[in-house]
Amino acid sequence: MITQQVAEMARQYHRKSIPRILITNAKGGSGKTTIATNLAAHYAQDNDVTIMDFDSQQSSTSWLTLRPNTLNPIQLQSGFKLNHLNQTRSWQLRSSIESDLIILDTPAAMPDFALEEVVSCSDVILIPVLPSMIDIKAVEHFIYHLLQARAYRQNPIPVGIIANRVRRNTKIFATLSQFLKELGLPVISILRDTQQYIKAFEQGMGLVELDRIHPNDNRSMHLITEWIDSHLFQQPPDSSKLHEVTVEINSFIAREKSESSTSMDTTPNEVAAFK
Repeated sequence: MITQQVAEMARQYHRKSIPRILITNAKGGSGKTTIATNLAAHYAQDNDVTIMDFDSQQSSTSWLTLRPNTLNPIQLQSGFKLNHLNQTRSWQLRSSIESDLIILDTPAAMPDFALEEVVSCSDVILIPVLPSMIDIKAVEHFIYHLLQARAYRQNPIPVGIIANRVRRNTKIFATLSQFLKELGLPVISILRDTQQYIKAFEQGMGLVELDRIHPNDNRSMHLITEWIDSHLFQQPPDSSKLHEVTVEINSFIAREKSESSTSMDTTPNEVAAFK
């Protein structure tokens, strides 16, 4: 079963010193693979990068099959297709030499034991969330369980929230902004709803590898990598840029409150109760 393979891989990786980025969310379709592939393309410019694709849809795997040989190589380990744990262990011994960075693209709805294992073997966690009430409620529930996970409580590693596929100046983004403000976790970037990510994916590329990239998209991805670098490689982030994200979120909240007297019942009650 895939979740057992996820857990076994995680146990083996726990003994490795390779920096590991975990991209996770209990809800499918939140953009985990989009972020995983774009991060892989970015870091492959200067590093040997491996994507661990645990998702049954194998979207990261599909992306790599489309990737031109002329671009920086990215290694793949498809956890979903591994049927023998001995094969898993042997690959991990090789990966400790061949990879400088590991990106874990995880499936939706992992059971608690699998979540425990992937958290225990990771160095930073990225959680993408979409601007919809279904996604907001789902990520609220997921974060509550993440913060309660034994592996996280024993070793609370950095967690960054990414607002994904955002259309600014919409009521639902104001709702999402209110939720994120009350969540108490850093919102490290806001990715706009654009076809650029689809265009890049269909070519096996990341945004950084496209001939033309919108400045806002470049800035949004840079904020993510800057936050990661500050935790994995001790490179201090530009606090003014991260502050811009907070200012933008707060401005939408203020604007929505001024335009409507209707209160938004989006308080992350489960997370707040746990804290």
